[in-house]
Amino acid sequence: MPGSLHRPTSPRCTVAPGAGATRRRARKGEGEKLHIEILDAAEQLLIENGSIDNVSMRAIAERVGVTPPSLYIHFADKEALFFECCARRFAELQEAIVSVLADGSVLDRLWAVGEAYIGFGLRRGQQYEAMWAFRLPDDMDETELPLLPGYELLAIVSLLVTEGIANGEIRKDVDPQQSAIAMWGSVHGTTLILINGDAHPTPFPIDPAAVTEETLQMIRRGVRA
Repeated sequence: MPGSLHRPTSPRCTVAPGAGATRRRARKGEGEKLHIEILDAAEQLLIENGSIDNVSMRAIAERVGVTPPSLYIHFADKEALFFECCARRFAELQEAIVSVLADGSVLDRLWAVGEAYIGFGLRRGQQYEAMWAFRLPDDMDETELPLLPGYELLAIVSLLVTEGIANGEIRKDVDPQQSAIAMWGSVHGTTLILINGDAHPTPFPIDPAAVTEETLQMIRRGVRA
């Protein structure tokens, strides 16, 4: 679901392979492997530095073990590199959510979507946080936006709400598009809180399972007819 797409105990990422090494020229068939290593290195440096603006192409090249010009064989520029770096995580998130859209009531499917969303964020940890950092390329046509994974996810939720209104599961006064954004905000906020629980302690223990359950219950109670 898009956040900074409009502009913006957890696992830790490992340093990209070949960090600090001098790399030989890639053999035929190794281009895709190098492409992924560049994305991994960019993601790790983004996590370490907190902002795309704080990561240079030179730093990415050094982390992978190639020369800076080598990066431009794979990516037109820094913007394109980080767009793909972050967008691939949205694609993974979409796969995780689509995989749980089995038969069942609309309310049950919305629950499954929310649960899969939070579960993905907890599995990815810092990678989940980093994937919200990129900006849409200036030359991206608006007709391409609906095809982006984050936007497609919002569309999926909106369609579920529309179906629920039609079959009587969801209140008729609920706006499908605005409620989809509100639901995303709820699960996204919960995910960030659970990921950063250690860094921002609360006056009482956080039980991830209980917090996830309560978040999804509040969403269900909020739209149920």
